[in-house]
Amino acid sequence: MVISGNQRFIRNVNRIAILRALRDASGLSRADLADLTGLTRSAIGRLVDGLIAEGWVAEDKSVPSGALGRRPTPLRLDTQRLLVLGTDFNSERIHVAACSIDGNLRAFEEESVRGLDGHSVLKRLARLVERVTHPYMMRGFQFRGMGVAAPGTVDGPKGVLLQSDSTGWHDLPVICLLREQLSEPWLTGIPLLVERAVCCVAMQFVHTGKRPLTDSLVYVHLGQKLACAAVVDGVLVKGAHGLAGRVGHQQLLPDGPMCACGQRGCANATLSLQAMQMELGVDGAAALQARLALRDEAASAVLNRAADLLARFLHNLGQVYGMDRLLLGGPVVELGNDFLTRVAIQLGVFAGQPPKPLQLAPRPVHAAAQGAASLMLRHLLDVEAESPRVS
Repeated sequence: MVISGNQRFIRNVNRIAILRALRDASGLSRADLADLTGLTRSAIGRLVDGLIAEGWVAEDKSVPSGALGRRPTPLRLDTQRLLVLGTDFNSERIHVAACSIDGNLRAFEEESVRGLDGHSVLKRLARLVERVTHPYMMRGFQFRGMGVAAPGTVDGPKGVLLQSDSTGWHDLPVICLLREQLSEPWLTGIPLLVERAVCCVAMQFVHTGKRPLTDSLVYVHLGQKLACAAVVDGVLVKGAHGLAGRVGHQQLLPDGPMCACGQRGCANATLSLQAMQMELGVDGAAALQARLALRDEAASAVLNRAADLLARFLHNLGQVYGMDRLLLGGPVVELGNDFLTRVAIQLGVFAGQPPKPLQLAPRPVHAAAQGAASLMLRHLLDVEAESPRVS
């Protein structure tokens, strides 16, 4: 395919092609890159030299090839000069991750913000970002961008947290406030991106284990509410208005409990932890788990019904998306093996095949923050990323 148009745009496309090739296969030579991209060796040479000068690419020692002539010089992403930042915030804690451009975690810190309002939380987040990045600035690192994992629905182009059921915050100007608060010169003007936390976690799972950038999955997070995110060919499915994955108000039981949205039997009102706690009259996940530990009959009945509904929900989701992987995560995985086994058995029944163990998502505390960094890195490496989402 011949790409025509603005020369700067074409140059950026070719630079991105080189960076993505080196991310997929470290150690390629300039000749290898020319073969992979279809560019001339002289063009590859100029582009690679520029990427080396900017800190994206580094050369390793030449290795014997067994052929006559100049030895090829292996190239790799330079992990010692550039960092990408990821942050995660809610009403309880804030997290900051610094990642090298190969996606590996270099630093991580967290801090309690319990009792603070949204504006105060973001001010504290900015201070924590400055504290985490200062030692790396002193060592000569540069920061290419920062992703922000937000606890609810966002307007990416405007950088606003629109609504957060878990915190009660709404219309919070995340990017604007962070831009005002990040006053240190090494952070001024860096690209900022905001996305739902569940989407950031899903993106992190795509990058976990060095899986290909074309990996596809659905991640379902079940806690006090239900949310999911889909990644297709390494790119988040966002929908026309960025609302894809808001599955909590999918109706499962037409005559079920009333939901806050006004209809009956939504997923949030029937199978979320909050729904189970309300039905049993207990306050918090710990109290629910205590009832289950005592083999309380009422608690077991509520749990079994939720497991059956969750299995049907997961089956329908798998049919719609047809992904390589479907991961279940969040506080729900702490409800015990009986619950998870029942979900797996019912999934097998719906699918008409023997039950398979559920793929459970690990819950590292840095998953959302590191995922936000992965999302920013993906934007930096992918010309097809939606530029309006980066402010």
